[in-house]
Amino acid sequence: MSPVYSPETDLHLLQSHAVTDAGERRLWLSKLAVLPEPIAIHCPVLGLCGFSSALTWDPQADHLELVGQAEPGVPLPDCPAPLGQRVRALVVALHEGVKLQFELDALAIAPGPNSAQRLWRLQSRMPHVIYRLQRRDAFRVTPSPLAPAQLWLATPGQAGRERSVQVVDVSATGMAFRWPERADTPPHEGSRLARCRLELAGTLPIECTLVVTETRADDDAADPRLRVGCRFEGLSPSEARAVQIYVNLAQVRARAKRPQVGLRTASAA
Repeated sequence: MSPVYSPETDLHLLQSHAVTDAGERRLWLSKLAVLPEPIAIHCPVLGLCGFSSALTWDPQADHLELVGQAEPGVPLPDCPAPLGQRVRALVVALHEGVKLQFELDALAIAPGPNSAQRLWRLQSRMPHVIYRLQRRDAFRVTPSPLAPAQLWLATPGQAGRERSVQVVDVSATGMAFRWPERADTPPHEGSRLARCRLELAGTLPIECTLVVTETRADDDAADPRLRVGCRFEGLSPSEARAVQIYVNLAQVRARAKRPQVGLRTASAA
């Protein structure tokens, strides 16, 4: 299955893009009902970890139905009648570049065991929340001389003292940096790094709190320093906008530096 259709697991990212308004949820379901692209269903209990062949949505009855196909080798239940079994199903779709994800507490209905198509039907009411994720919001950029970034961490036990660390990448939802090789014990997942100061090109310094999401060895074998991944906590709207502008501009600069292979090939011909 394409990574685009894989469920997002970052709770902070999901909470930041939650759609709870009933009217807006109905609107998105109506769009999915006429979506020509496939819709992914993740329901391992029933062997549904593929793409649905149809989604129907009846706003009057508040009734949603998905049809999916069991994976090869997953036996169908030995009963031709509706199972009446409540199952958790995760649905992921892509609509005009926007990723939609929601969970269903669905009623599973299966055809008879001799069905050649091995289809399942999942019936549910409208999901309580739909996560609307624009993929570019989580796009990571690497600082460069044209788009520098610097992070300052408060030194524990030394009021007013801070140390600079190398920024690995920045996104609208968080960032990563290298933990100094000779520094104290690195932070563990869930740690909160308060009184941080993030300096991004073209913006005022951002005083922020970082929540550690992972601490691991970096992919660069030549650099022994650990990579510390974090998410932003409590950014003001203006600060969040400043980070997004930095990411957008850095992304534009990165694209401008890429060689135009197609154009060069055409001109050479």
